[in-house]
Amino acid sequence: MYKPAPREKLKTHFGERMRNARITNNMTLAQVGKALGVGHGSVAKWERDENQPTLHHLVKLAELFDLPLHALTAEKLSSIAAMLPEIEKLSEPKQRELAGLIKDFLLNAARGKPVGRLNASRS
Repeated sequence: MYKPAPREKLKTHFGERMRNARITNNMTLAQVGKALGVGHGSVAKWERDENQPTLHHLVKLAELFDLPLHALTAEKLSSIAAMLPEIEKLSEPKQRELAGLIKDFLLNAARGKPVGRLNASRS
């Protein structure tokens, strides 16, 4: 049975990675928030590791910064476990869609293809 780790163990310095990506892309908190449809305060909380983005927002951040997901999360995507409760709340079709995206991501990564952006047909 899945048991989530205590909150303090989930901190993977995501905020630091996200902030570095934002600054590298010369974007403000407000610009990132607008691109994702959230307020700049939410983006600031993510950068301070006070809150975590949803899976949807995490994928959008990777697209926005043109980065593979693992560049924002922990190495080997170990932080995906923290998202399992959110994933389980998704409808079956959305879970299948997510599984397809992850499969495509892994196949492209294994083939050495760029994996920072999702296939436009899946957007």
